Amino acid sequence: MTIVAFVIAFVALLVAVAAIRYARRTVDGPGRATRVRQRMRGRGRQRAGPRFRLERISRHRYVLHNDGAVSAYDVRLHTGDVMVHEGDTAFHELPPGHREEYVLIQPMHGPQEEISVSWRPSTSAAEQITALPLTTEIVRPNDQDA
Repeated sequence: MTIVAFVIAFVALLVAVAAIRYARRTVDGPGRATRVRQRMRGRGRQRAGPRFRLERISRHRYVLHNDGAVSAYDVRLHTGDVMVHEGDTAFHELPPGHREEYVLIQPMHGPQEEISVSWRPSTSAAEQITALPLTTEIVRPNDQDA
């Protein structure tokens, strides 16, 4: 009789463990394989072209990064009313991992919130435009007057 009670208790324990694992899986969201597939798809989209990022490193100094995995061609920086004191605003090619430093001065009539970069994925492709916010936060703690 004790053996039957032990077997029933063991089966009940297995059912409880299986129910807990199933509940955790549904609460945690997609499984590991699904998360890996989603990450790989996301990486594929990111690698499809150049990814531009503008980093503010001091009061007026900014750095333009190409964080993508491919080059951008016929790159032009469109600053509007923001004055470019240092740095080139046009490039034939901006390779992946490349960075360009700028000193950008905001206009007297008020700050401009963004600038844009026009570029081509290849020399014969259509021009594309990416808007880049001029962040108000300085990335590095040492505030230089640049």
